[in-house]
Amino acid sequence: MQSKLQWNGQMVGGIAIAAVSLIALFNTRGLDSGTLSDIGPALIPRALAALLLVLGLAIIVVGWRAGADGEPLQPWNLKPIAAILGGIIVFGLTVRSIGIVFAAPLALMIAGFASPETKWRELAIFVFALTVFCSVLFRLVLGLPIPLAPFIFGD
Repeated sequence: MQSKLQWNGQMVGGIAIAAVSLIALFNTRGLDSGTLSDIGPALIPRALAALLLVLGLAIIVVGWRAGADGEPLQPWNLKPIAAILGGIIVFGLTVRSIGIVFAAPLALMIAGFASPETKWRELAIFVFALTVFCSVLFRLVLGLPIPLAPFIFGD
């Protein structure tokens, strides 16, 4: 008796997690891991990628064992994916030219289109608070050379 493999959301999610971990392991292959007393640049990323691989494989097994009883695959809604990726891309393309004070709110407002439940007043408060927090954290606390608003502050 041969049973047909039933794909479900857990299995696909586990495969995606395992794939990301394999990409990380592949991309750190040329870096030195070092030792525990002299940690190299690849030790932590490789350890986290290995842990992620184990977790991804465990999720695949759980999904496989659930079989047809697992959560069935649903069609993807591309609007949230496009909104989140669009926000990330806009931030990456604009942060150097217009600064974090303008790039962060722009990206966050674009990402706000991901949910149909978005309340625009709450999003505006969140955007303002997160922009202030990120500006203070990255520029003042961490001292990173991220421009705040180059055409206003000249940074």
